[in-house]
Amino acid sequence: MTERTPIELPITRVTAFEDRAELARVRTLTLEAGLNRLVARGLTPLTHAAHLGATLPGGRVERLRLVRRHDGRGGADAERVQGALQAMHAAEDALAAACARRTRAEHRRRAAEQVLARYADRLAATAWQPDAAPAAWDDNLSTLERLVDDATDALRDARLAEAEAEAALNRQAAQVDVVTAHQPRPVCDLEIDLWAEAAGEATLTVRGLVPCALWRPSHEAHLRDDSAVDWTTYATVWQATGEDWRDVELVLSTDRPGAGAELPPLGADRLRLQPKAEKKKVVLQHRSEAARKDDGRDAVPGVYDGGEPRRLSPDGPVSVPSDGRPHKVAVGGFRSSATVARVCRAELAPHVFWRVALTNAGATPILAGPVTLLRDGAWVGVADVVYVGAGEHFEQSFGSDDRWSVRARRLRRTEDRLLGRDRTHFVTEVELTWAGADTGAVELTLRLPVSELRALKVVPSEKWCSEGPPRADEDGLVHLPLRLAAGEVRTVSLGFTFDTSGDVVLPDPW
Repeated sequence: MTERTPIELPITRVTAFEDRAELARVRTLTLEAGLNRLVARGLTPLTHAAHLGATLPGGRVERLRLVRRHDGRGGADAERVQGALQAMHAAEDALAAACARRTRAEHRRRAAEQVLARYADRLAATAWQPDAAPAAWDDNLSTLERLVDDATDALRDARLAEAEAEAALNRQAAQVDVVTAHQPRPVCDLEIDLWAEAAGEATLTVRGLVPCALWRPSHEAHLRDDSAVDWTTYATVWQATGEDWRDVELVLSTDRPGAGAELPPLGADRLRLQPKAEKKKVVLQHRSEAARKDDGRDAVPGVYDGGEPRRLSPDGPVSVPSDGRPHKVAVGGFRSSATVARVCRAELAPHVFWRVALTNAGATPILAGPVTLLRDGAWVGVADVVYVGAGEHFEQSFGSDDRWSVRARRLRRTEDRLLGRDRTHFVTEVELTWAGADTGAVELTLRLPVSELRALKVVPSEKWCSEGPPRADEDGLVHLPLRLAAGEVRTVSLGFTFDTSGDVVLPDPW
């Protein structure tokens, strides 16, 4: 049988999906006329023949065959690995014992210092008494100080032993890494039979789909001094395919190759008639509802792309080792002018937040994911962003302003009426304190219930609306712009009551 010619077939392009990756290997070969028998060694063991394909312009791919084997030495290596692991476990036990010894030494010194302090306090309190014995003071103090010194020496020795145990554990862990580097590992060899009509150069492309690779989007938003936001989109990539990706063209895709292409069957929709019943009483209930957003909550778990597949790519080649660790690469970004304001949703959180309104000025949508927030170069926190289309306006919180203090509470006020039953007013009271050196501005948002029935009306309580008649939007939100002087404390209230007919039963909204 003709010997196969070994060739190098490195990964040149990777398309990462949300739960797998497509590896493309492109190589220009010098072929002879007729049949060429080649072999590429050391491919990832996760390669599967069902997901493997090859193309050869100007020629023909006759056969692709995977041969699985173990690369490396066996026998003695397994014993070395076992010995190194046992030594590392022993070093871990020694470190745990050293930590426990250091903890006991810390407790001992703390106890000795407390006894010495209590004796000194008692001595100061009883020194003036007639039965005081000054001669015994020096002996007792010397004894207690000697106990503290001994405990300090023991703690120093325990910390030194802990450091030595930690260093020994690091040496044993490094030895395990050295030994396991020669441990046999499973690999694949790809045998390739190519047919060329004439001798010359041809480009071979081999593509395969492998598991144990995924990516997820993340973002970083930096609020600058000039009220502009630098937005950077990152892709965090994990892969443990058994083969490193070195200087590859990386494409991050939201396609779902594992999702079925078959439409789900439609169920029967049956209509039934039922006798009309006369309603005697209407029982209502309160419901809190937020505006519906396209945040992908009803979509398949994974990277939400708004229903349209997206592809992102970093600038230049990328290297991702097969270590299962997260590796972050930048895949886009933009700078947008922004409007910065302070807002307070006292009924939801007792804080005043920085609200930044900006526009997605990038050419691609912002995929839903976590956002690392920076303001003036300092880390603020981590938030979330929903799917934002290109050119779409959206808002992002940049943490709270700690110069504001907020306290909210809900109250019930009863109005005594001469005619008819008493009326209960439901009041939201918010106390704002501004501790800044200049005038502080904030937009306080409170809520009025929105009725969906004609039999129920929500009536603002003039007496309990401190900022005048409220102007609520269609969602019942009342936006109150406030300005407070330095050190000012202001109490804002918003009250309402219900006007219902006698056949309506309404529970307490608080």
